[in-house]
Amino acid sequence: MNTYFYKNNKKQAGLSLVELLIAAMLGVFVISGLGAVYISSKQSYLLREQTSELDENARTAIRALREHLEHAGYSSTVGQRVYPYILPTTASIPSTTSCTSSETSIINPSVLKITANGGVASPDQIAVTYVADQSLNTDCTGGALPDACMPPAMEKRQAQMIYSSFYLTSSSAQKNSLGTSIPSLQCAGSRNATAQPIAQGIENMKILYGVDLTVPAANERRLWDVDAYLTAAQVTSANAWDKVAAIQVALLVRSIEPAFPQAQSAKYDLIGTVINTNDRYRRAVYSTTIYLRNIAR
Repeated sequence: MNTYFYKNNKKQAGLSLVELLIAAMLGVFVISGLGAVYISSKQSYLLREQTSELDENARTAIRALREHLEHAGYSSTVGQRVYPYILPTTASIPSTTSCTSSETSIINPSVLKITANGGVASPDQIAVTYVADQSLNTDCTGGALPDACMPPAMEKRQAQMIYSSFYLTSSSAQKNSLGTSIPSLQCAGSRNATAQPIAQGIENMKILYGVDLTVPAANERRLWDVDAYLTAAQVTSANAWDKVAAIQVALLVRSIEPAFPQAQSAKYDLIGTVINTNDRYRRAVYSTTIYLRNIAR
C-alpha cells in the first residue's frame, strides 16, 4: 500500500514589525478618541448637574426670602403702623417679652442678626418684623407665636411681634469632598432658639432697598413708588427706613463640589457690587425684587 504525503510549500505569512507598529498607533488613536469623548461627556454631565443644583438652591433661597420679607410691616388686624419694619443697625431687638401663662414671645434674641451691609467680599444681612395674629404668626423657621401672646389674651403689642433675619455662614460641620466649608443661607427667628439652614451654596448676598423719597403734599397719601435703590448705609444716611417700599436681593450661588478641572477666572455683578473669583467652582447670579405690600399705609 502506497502512502502519499503532500507537502504544502506555501510559506505562512505574518505581520511585519511596521504593520504591528501601525496597528498599535491606530489603536492608541482610537482609545485616545474614545477617552476624550468619555471625559468630555462626563464633564458635560457634571456641569449640567451642577447647573441644576445651582438653580434648585437658588429657588429655595429666593422662595424663603420672598415669603418672609414680604411680611415686613404687617400690622395685623389692628392696622397700627409698624416702625421700623426693617431693623437697621441703629435698631435693637428687644429681650424676651413675657406673655400670659408664663409664655414668652422671643425665645432667644441673640440668634437674630440686624440689617447691615457686609462690604464687597462679605455678604449683607437683613432683619424684618411684623405684628402677629391668628392668620399670620410664624417666623422664618416655622416657629409660631403662642396664643397667650396674641389678642385678646395679650394687649401689649411688643409681645405680638415676630422677628426674622437672614444671613450667610460657612459651617465647619458642613464640608465638601475637598474638606472646604459649604456656605449657606441661614434664617434666625424669634420663635426658635437656633438659626436654621435654608439653602446650601449661597456664597454671597447683596441687598438694595427701594425707597419712595417723594414728599407727599398735605392731606395726600404716600404713593409708595420706588425713586431709588439704596444700600442699608445709604438708607440710614437718608433717614428713610420708613420709606422702604421694595427690597432687591442678588445671590451669588456656588456649586458644592468643584466643577472644572482647572481654576477659572470670572467676574460677577451683584446689583452693582462686582465679585471676582478664581477657582474650580461653578457659580451663577440670581436676583429678585420683593415688594412690601403689607406695610400699613
